Amino acid sequence: MQAPGLVGELYVWYKDWWLKKSDGEKATLILMAMNAVPFLLWKAPNAHIRIFMTKNFLDYPGRSPGYTLLTSVFSHKDFMHIAFNMVGLYSFGPPAFNYFQQSQLARFTSNPNNESLKPPHTTNLYSNISLFLTFGVLANLLPHYASQLAIRSPLLMRSSAAQALIPRPGLGASGAVYSMLVVSAMAYPKMAVSLIFLPMVPISIGYAVPGMCLVDAVGILRGWHSFGHLTHLTGAGVGYLSVQRNRWKNSQVGIAR
Repeated sequence: MQAPGLVGELYVWYKDWWLKKSDGEKATLILMAMNAVPFLLWKAPNAHIRIFMTKNFLDYPGRSPGYTLLTSVFSHKDFMHIAFNMVGLYSFGPPAFNYFQQSQLARFTSNPNNESLKPPHTTNLYSNISLFLTFGVLANLLPHYASQLAIRSPLLMRSSAAQALIPRPGLGASGAVYSMLVVSAMAYPKMAVSLIFLPMVPISIGYAVPGMCLVDAVGILRGWHSFGHLTHLTGAGVGYLSVQRNRWKNSQVGIAR
C-alpha cells in the first residue's frame, strides 16, 4: 500500500528514479556520496576530527599507515578539488563501468558452455565499486614508493623533476578518475568532452586524453607539484592496461572489442 502524503510521493519518485539507473550510474552515485563524507569531516570545526582525518585519510609516503593508500582516494579538503574529481567521476564512471559489464556479458553469451567463463552477475554494482577502489589504490602505489626512492637518489634530487618527486601528503580520487577517463577514451574514442579551460569547445576524448597526459608528463619533468601529476599518469596507465587485459580476454573467445 502506498504511503500517504508527501513522504509517500517522494519515496515513489525516488524508487522510480533509482530503478531506472544502470549499475554503472548507481555505483557512480554511491561513490560520489562516499567521497562527500570525508570532505564534510575535513570541514568539521573539531580538532580531534581533523587529527583523525590527517592520520587516516592522508597518504604520506613513508609515514602513513598502508591503508591510507585506499582511504586517501575518498579524501578531499578543498571544494574545487572534490568538485573537479566528482564531475570527472560522474562523466566517465558510467561509460567505463558499462564497458567492462558489456564485455563480461558478451564473453559469456558468445560461449555459455565454456566452464572457464563466469556468468555475469545479476548486479554489477559491487564489482563496479570494487573496480574504482582497485584503480584508486593502484594509481597511488607508484607515486607512494617512487617518491621514497627518489629522495635517495642525488641525481633525481638535483634534477628539475625533484619538486614533483619529493614525498608529500596525497589525497583525492584523481588517479582513479584518470583510469576511468582512459577506459572511456579507449572504449568510446569518439565521445566528446569539454576541458576546464575550454568549456564551450567539445573535443574528441581520443585527442583530449593524450593531451592531458602530455601536460602531466611535462609537469613531472618541470617539477610542478600543485597537482599529483605522477598519480594522474599512473592512473592513466592502470586504465590502459585494464582495457588491454580485457581485450585479450575478449580475443580468447573471438570477440573483437
